[in-house]
Amino acid sequence: MGSITTRRKKDGKVSYLVRVRLRGEKHITKTFRTRSLAQDWMVSTEAAIKEGRFHYFSESGRHTVSDMITRYIKYELPKKPKSLVKQSAQLKWWNTQIGHLPLSRVTPAILVECRDKLAAEATCRGGIRSSSTTNRYLAVMSHCFSVACREWQWLDQSPMKQVSKLREPRGRDRILTDDELPVLLEACRKSRNKVLYIVVRLALGTGMRQGEILNLCWKDIFLAEFKIILRDTKNGQIRAVHLAPELCKLLEEHAESRRLDSFYVFPSQNGQNSVCIRTAWENALRVANIEGFRFHDLRHTAASMMATAGASDAELRAFLGHLSPSQTLRYAHYRDSAMASSVNGINEKIAGACSS
Repeated sequence: MGSITTRRKKDGKVSYLVRVRLRGEKHITKTFRTRSLAQDWMVSTEAAIKEGRFHYFSESGRHTVSDMITRYIKYELPKKPKSLVKQSAQLKWWNTQIGHLPLSRVTPAILVECRDKLAAEATCRGGIRSSSTTNRYLAVMSHCFSVACREWQWLDQSPMKQVSKLREPRGRDRILTDDELPVLLEACRKSRNKVLYIVVRLALGTGMRQGEILNLCWKDIFLAEFKIILRDTKNGQIRAVHLAPELCKLLEEHAESRRLDSFYVFPSQNGQNSVCIRTAWENALRVANIEGFRFHDLRHTAASMMATAGASDAELRAFLGHLSPSQTLRYAHYRDSAMASSVNGINEKIAGACSS
């Protein structure tokens, strides 16, 4: 027996969702603008099923997961250039797993099985895929299903809505110790890669992300004004970054050997892309005998030093380019020593007043 459900959108528009159960299969659904059309389709479909002349010809039955992924990569991913390469690879993984299935056959149970397989799989480096990385695979596939539902009308509902994400660990708190900092900087200074030292200094002195530093162009650096303008940030907002005099001096020295065939501050050998520092960075860590430390942890180190110096949440948020106050709260405990010093100073003043 079929059923009709009335759906009302925020703009007041009404549609009617029909559900009819197939023999030995899940429901088939279709949406109509009027109840009369919905009623007619439900009656005719039920009659066709009973008489054995119904053929599953809905959009979700005609299109496969591979069709959906191919269209998404072609038309949707170009809208997200920074994510294109990574998300293409993630979607291709999904394609190898369930690309052959019609969309009508994809169930939450199948997607959960894929999720668990992702979490247990070894990566190309030999380690186990992290929960956060697994969730990124789920996120891009979820958006793929959402677009197929909302814009292409290939599905009435995304099966991803019933799939839970994996619990992710708290953000890393790894920062450089007072002993590690000079050793790492010296290793970077002596690196065969001539730009590694200044890149690391910029990361520590400004809190910029690796991608933000490596993609810097000379037109975005204003040494006379002691600032950098970041136009392509993670949150999509333009951000001004203050440059300390020491960093300006390093950039001035670097500009003396500026390549005229590239607009990048740190160009690759061919000048068409930014330089890759991965190998040089890993070698510097090895020379400095520093373990469990990533380039992004330089940003955490910079933020922790700012907080320890007494920077307010608002100052930290501006320094890091965070939009949400909750993102900056993780550094609040670094202000404990500064606060303790202030509290001690207050009490010393009170004690002095009591003894006078």
